[in-house]
Amino acid sequence: MEVLNDHGALQVLLALLPGFLTVQILDVLVVREDRTPFERVIQALIFTFLVHVIWYLSKSALPAPPGGDLTGLALSSLVLGVVVTFAINSGWIHRFLRWCRLTRAASRPSEWYDAFYEKKEHVVLHLKDGRRVFGWPKLYPLRPDKGHLLVENAEWLDRDRPDPSVGKRDIDLLIDVTDVRFVEFVPLKPKEKNRG
Repeated sequence: MEVLNDHGALQVLLALLPGFLTVQILDVLVVREDRTPFERVIQALIFTFLVHVIWYLSKSALPAPPGGDLTGLALSSLVLGVVVTFAINSGWIHRFLRWCRLTRAASRPSEWYDAFYEKKEHVVLHLKDGRRVFGWPKLYPLRPDKGHLLVENAEWLDRDRPDPSVGKRDIDLLIDVTDVRFVEFVPLKPKEKNRG
């Protein structure tokens, strides 16, 4: 087997780089579980192929950008990364596939995360020790077995135990999700729905 010279290795690197750029864009913009290095390389190779196809089809319809193919491949990689990010984050691909009865899966990493992402409502956290906390779930982990919930404007609902924060809604609480027995989503009144 012939070893690639420096020029050949650079060409291979430049040819594969757009797929890795697309994967990096997804890693920054999409919440998903960690993947193995092998899975990341396979995904990058698939995106590399798609970026090259997009750029090849675009070359005939668009004027050549400054920098030629290198710039065109980088722009194609950026566009593909943003489009795939939108498709995953909005969930429209999986919604369509569920409508076609091809899958029951969601595009987000877990049902736990999907519920918080879709609901956008205040919550009552029922803790394992019997206490309850009402508030706005500002931050939440991917799964219910690891991480913390940041509850903004929290209010303890347990009136049986004296607590200096009961009735106050200007505190934020960081709660370990392993302490949560279940989550109750509380619909907002129409005038309160402007909260994001």
